[in-house]
Amino acid sequence: MIQRFKNYSALTALHDFLLSWIAFLVSFVARLGFEDVWANSGQIMFWGMVFAVSCAIVYQIVGLSSTFWRYTSITDVRLIF
Repeated sequence: MIQRFKNYSALTALHDFLLSWIAFLVSFVARLGFEDVWANSGQIMFWGMVFAVSCAIVYQIVGLSSTFWRYTSITDVRLIF
């Protein structure tokens, strides 16, 4: 059972890593447009990986990947904004 928990935690960390990288790429597409991102795709992919790795390290230090986010209420969302 402990091994299953470790695998689930690793899967959560991988999920956080991939979504951080995708968020980085989507932000560049939203800001620059698809054509400019495509023209500089190698450099943007490299810095996206650097960003995602740094996010993964911070998430592990802070403990973000060890907990699951559930049941966010509308009141909580309103407090954020």
